[in-house]
Amino acid sequence: MNNSTKLNKNIIIGCTGSVATVKLPLLIKMLLDCECPIKFVIKIVVTERAKHFFDSKDIPLGVQIFNDEDEWKMWSKRGDPVLHIDLGKWADVFVIAPMDANSLAKFATGICDNLLMCTARAWEPTKPLLFCPAMNTKMYDHPVTAEQIGKLKKWGYIEIPSISKELVCGDTGVGAMAEVQTIYQQILECFIPPPPPSPHSLIRPSEKIVAIDEIQIEDNRDLKRNHPEQKDIVAEKNTITGEEFYEHEIEKNDCPINITRSYGQQQQQTQFPSQSPVDSTNIYMGNTSAPQ
Repeated sequence: MNNSTKLNKNIIIGCTGSVATVKLPLLIKMLLDCECPIKFVIKIVVTERAKHFFDSKDIPLGVQIFNDEDEWKMWSKRGDPVLHIDLGKWADVFVIAPMDANSLAKFATGICDNLLMCTARAWEPTKPLLFCPAMNTKMYDHPVTAEQIGKLKKWGYIEIPSISKELVCGDTGVGAMAEVQTIYQQILECFIPPPPPSPHSLIRPSEKIVAIDEIQIEDNRDLKRNHPEQKDIVAEKNTITGEEFYEHEIEKNDCPINITRSYGQQQQQTQFPSQSPVDSTNIYMGNTSAPQ
């Protein structure tokens, strides 16, 4: 797609002192090469320790990088720009990838002692802020980590969860930053929401679409081995009244099953006893004529 026809969107990528910062150039490349209706304009905000994990020469021309020193160089008197405020006003979305344990703790407690944390503290809550935790498994498993992540999510920030893999230190477990592709997709969804999933539906002769309650079926292999003479039972909800149930027994070579139906916040699980088999295996819901 021609860049001249794309809609410009401004994004801040914040990086902290995690080895996952080595993936910064790849994330930038994916955003700049995006084959979507959006042209991303990117600015980078890094902590002092984040600079250890990437070379500025690997960052494309036109992508500005800001650090703590820039904050103080820009301001000397009243009326001069305040960088962490101006960055927040400029950007449409803020992504902190990676967010190490130290920065997570700072953010969750309101500490803003560097440019990145000041920008996050001044961020407009109506705009999306995404954060990608990244730390050693032992640090991730500490109870305070879940508490701090939960606090950020309660404030409305979007977690892109850590994944389990072999870490740089050689340990294997949860704590690694999400894959760059996952982060990229999550950023896109801030501007291009994914299409809603197609609900399971039933078309009546009147062409009215009626949603079918979700049914979860669990095979019980042990029961089959212990009671091979039992048959499977299927329960159906009356789509007109929403109350009545019809019971059918299906002649199958499989085992008895448990049926779970979800109605809003309530779940009902029923395991029916064996009954005499019916002649037909075509089961219908309610009084409709459409087969399931």
